[in-house]
Amino acid sequence: MANKGPRSNSTLQRHHPDARQKRARKVLQIRLAIALGGIAVIIGFTIGMSTYLLKDIPALRLSDFVDLSAASLVYASDGSLLGRFASEGDRRPLIALKEAGNSLVQAFLSAEDKDFYHHFGIDPVAILRSAWDDLNHRSIRSGASTITQQTVKLAMFPSQERTFRRKVQEMILSLELEHRQSKQQILLEYLNALYFGRVHGVPLYGVESAAIHIFGRHAKFLTPAQAATIASIPNNPSYFSLEKYPHHVLCRQRWILSKMHELGYLNDHAYQKALAEPVLQELRHDHILYAPYESNSPYVIAQVSHLAPRLIAQSEGISLSEAQIMLESRGYRIYTSIDANLERHIEQVAENKKNFPPALTRNQHIADSLPIDEQVGMVIVENHTGRILAIAGGRNFAQSQVDHTLTRRQAGSALKPLVVYGPALEHGLITPGSILDDVAHEYADANSPTHTWFPMNWDRRFHGLMTARDALMRSYNLPAIELLNQMGPQMGAHYAWELGLTGIERADANNLGLAIGGTQGGVNPEELAAAYAAIANGGIYAEPTLIDRMEDSLGKEIYRREPRVHRVFRRETAALLTTMLKQVVQNPFGTAHLIANTLHNAEVAGKTGTTDQNKDAWFVGYTPTYTMSAWVGYDLPRALINSRRYRETLRPQKLFVEVLGPSIEQRKEHFTLPANIHPYVICTKSGLLASPLCKAAHDAEVDYFISGTEPTAICHSHQLIFTTRVHGIRVLATEFTPITEIKTEILFNRPHIPVDAKKGKYAPLDLEEAIPTEIDPRGGFPLSELQPSSITVTPPSPSP
Repeated sequence: MANKGPRSNSTLQRHHPDARQKRARKVLQIRLAIALGGIAVIIGFTIGMSTYLLKDIPALRLSDFVDLSAASLVYASDGSLLGRFASEGDRRPLIALKEAGNSLVQAFLSAEDKDFYHHFGIDPVAILRSAWDDLNHRSIRSGASTITQQTVKLAMFPSQERTFRRKVQEMILSLELEHRQSKQQILLEYLNALYFGRVHGVPLYGVESAAIHIFGRHAKFLTPAQAATIASIPNNPSYFSLEKYPHHVLCRQRWILSKMHELGYLNDHAYQKALAEPVLQELRHDHILYAPYESNSPYVIAQVSHLAPRLIAQSEGISLSEAQIMLESRGYRIYTSIDANLERHIEQVAENKKNFPPALTRNQHIADSLPIDEQVGMVIVENHTGRILAIAGGRNFAQSQVDHTLTRRQAGSALKPLVVYGPALEHGLITPGSILDDVAHEYADANSPTHTWFPMNWDRRFHGLMTARDALMRSYNLPAIELLNQMGPQMGAHYAWELGLTGIERADANNLGLAIGGTQGGVNPEELAAAYAAIANGGIYAEPTLIDRMEDSLGKEIYRREPRVHRVFRRETAALLTTMLKQVVQNPFGTAHLIANTLHNAEVAGKTGTTDQNKDAWFVGYTPTYTMSAWVGYDLPRALINSRRYRETLRPQKLFVEVLGPSIEQRKEHFTLPANIHPYVICTKSGLLASPLCKAAHDAEVDYFISGTEPTAICHSHQLIFTTRVHGIRVLATEFTPITEIKTEILFNRPHIPVDAKKGKYAPLDLEEAIPTEIDPRGGFPLSELQPSSITVTPPSPSP
């Protein structure tokens, strides 16, 4: 036992160095793991931060820097120039740096980047100083951007977003730009791209434009004081505004002059001379004539200026605001669908004062001191493509920039073919020869104070039985309202939306007023033209488009129109509807017969439309190739002038003739019918095949039917009836009626209609042609072979 202890201690001592080595190795391993973990964290952080900072960095394309102030041009379909954008402002890019002049170059170098010719795109010292300031304020506050960085910002980041990530991306792209372009080229691009705010209302881009508008001289002829004044503005055009805050500009101008003196660009004498120069007295006070749109087709350019940024944004993967800035300066080539000749002609018609009544003045019950002109909106589209061929958005763009081709108004009866007759034909509810009854009817209306609606026709009369063709031709309201009531206004609204009439609101889907255009929402001429073009195009709707294709400044195509089409009506439905709408023009009783009187033997189909108190007047007409929509009215709705010379409802028709007449008469086109549509002579009171009596009574007409829908029975509604008059009232003659008082007439058996006291004065006019139900009070049996009570022929009516 005594020896056991010492042996144990000896063993512990022997193993002690190994234990220390193990602990040392363990500590080393832990330290190494921590170091490696730290390195991994740093690498991961660096990779993550780099990924974040460089995410979505745009590729540097020299085409973006070729000419930062190039105008984007708009062309017609034949390649002729239509114009360029007013939003671009006045741009006068310099071709070479020497055109800027020494004073102006020195002023900008002194103000913005004194080491421009010595750094490699970024200024590390300035960046560290700016970063310290930004960290102290926890936001991007102070600037360290070189001229190269500012040029990159103007070209690649037009939204001018101020974030740390964007700043890093600017620096990386600046290094690349310096490697790929010379200092002189970068400086020239910078001077051409600068924005100087608005002077006399004109947006100015580039030093040459600023020099001419502000001092009335070219940039290379500016004095040092004038050059320093110009260089003061781009830093903050709103704050350094010569028109609003000239003292702000003078303060910065003096600072720039001091920097020019400090850097040796100005000697003592030149510096003192520049300080003493009264630059505010040298400002140009006359305005340079500047058209809002540099184009003879300003309404076209205005529409393109709204459409093109969306296409650029989609193509480049940038925001809409960035795309808008790029459109204004990147030299895009925009090729439209506009027919240059048609556009020129439609504008001349819109500008011709002879086509419109005199302007309203104070003595015509208006409060405005200035005369108010009646306005116009006209659009022509190509039926099978939807391409917009001509636009007249108003009468004078300089006086009113409102584009009436895009302004929504109620369409009145111009909606009837689209939301009533077209859908009813499509679903087999009617044929053109179906009989509708134009009689007074009262409908429930929760929005009315009386909770009822008693609609009227435009002539404040009711006409009785007629075909759907005649009801549409004469634009009677009650047949359309009752037909929509039977099929449901939801169906009518559905077809309106399918035809691109997106201004029709959901509330209109529960409103019978939709049948006659009495809607909460509205339509514009462009939408209406495209909707009618679908009828002309065999029932296929093509979304209206104005831009065919776009190219960037190097000729690379960034957009090409892809037709967006879908079928709304069957071909047979569209063909039948066209035959009905042709009657609106060709029939002497049609509401647009003026066109047939003017364009003889021309194939035109179309529909008129007016709103309450004739505040709006429409005509939409089409040929096999073109559809034109024309609207007239006042910006603030009021009754149109109506006189012998200026019939309000006829003005859109006259505009149609003026604009499309020459083309229609030259082309001499004709509509064609599908092989399964055939003509039949029918009775216009029963819808059945016409009998000799129907024809003798002038109640027969040719109508068209899809095979299988034509009538097969002969009408027996018309009869030879012996009548007489008692106290002016037609009655059936009897055996006791004096023979000298008896007349033989062809009358028809009209279905009974209840007439209450309220509607009694609105009895349908065709009651005068109906077989009387009363007999001669002198007694006896009626001489006619058929008693009225035994006649049961009832005209077919649409089923719900």
